[in-house]
Amino acid sequence: MRKINFKIVFFVLLVLVAGIVFFVIFKPRNNTEQITESFRQNLNVPNYFQETSIPIDNKIKKTDFDFPSSLSYLKQTNLESLNTNAINKISSNFGFGGEPITFNDVKNGKVFIWNGDNYSLTIIPKNNSVQLVSNSGIRSLIENSGDKIISDEEMESIAFSLLTSKAEIDSNNLKFVGFSYFKVQNGPENLTKTDRNNAQVVQLNYSEGDFKYPIITTDPDKSQISIQLLKNGYVVNLNANLGFGFQESVNKYPLKNYQQFSEEIGSSILVSLNDNNVNLPDIKSSDIVNLTVEKASLVYLLDFSDQKIYQPVFLIEGTAQVTNYKNPINASLYLPAFDVSE
Repeated sequence: MRKINFKIVFFVLLVLVAGIVFFVIFKPRNNTEQITESFRQNLNVPNYFQETSIPIDNKIKKTDFDFPSSLSYLKQTNLESLNTNAINKISSNFGFGGEPITFNDVKNGKVFIWNGDNYSLTIIPKNNSVQLVSNSGIRSLIENSGDKIISDEEMESIAFSLLTSKAEIDSNNLKFVGFSYFKVQNGPENLTKTDRNNAQVVQLNYSEGDFKYPIITTDPDKSQISIQLLKNGYVVNLNANLGFGFQESVNKYPLKNYQQFSEEIGSSILVSLNDNNVNLPDIKSSDIVNLTVEKASLVYLLDFSDQKIYQPVFLIEGTAQVTNYKNPINASLYLPAFDVSE
């Protein structure tokens, strides 16, 4: 019988044990572990009703909760703040000359403002924000717009030209997300969401990068880049956060399923009432008599946080009965979509 060389066996076992220990200690940490704490944090969105929860009546059916079981997050790859040359070039493109009004904002840093006969332009380098706004009121613009109605294709052409030739956005990186429709209601300047047939203002939404789900800001009605037009093509305003580069994470991470969504919907953050026409800090949670949600969609939240990681959130929409409002008004809420329960 062949004798077993116990020294060789012991050496082999020792090497195997050492290899296992080395792998456990020095293997790259799972990306899920690395990002979990980031996604456990609250969204970088003001929560004015954090101390007192608002009862939510969930009317969203399981059959309507049609989302993937996992998804990538977006990582910001580059954002170079607009320098003096870029700021001057954009302002010149939009027809503004001379020195702007400048001041330092506590939250946003330096702000540049140009006032013209028809429009005002505001540029904030900290988050590369460019805002072009008509100096005439919405209702006045609509009343004087005439009967001319242009096609969707013509609207897209106007918006595309503004964004590429005026705002200096690379046309190869510009993705059209879709239309939103608004009309004037409950005040001379208040816009509320409506359908295509009743729209007085058409909003075209864009993002920089081709992703399945839209990138929106802390305002649920504003995508990363949006332009509002009258139905005759007149530009009402332009809001854009420029120069963001996004890259999807290599790995995908689990999303909340319907049961988890239903159990956690009470912790959603109310971000808009009456299509942003209600100032949330001015009301109490007790003023919201009833809040019913009927629709959920999946979006990426561009919240300008220092993490530079942008997670998917559920945009939850419904109606709320609010004190001093005769009829229910639109309500929008955010709920983080990643499942970080494990």
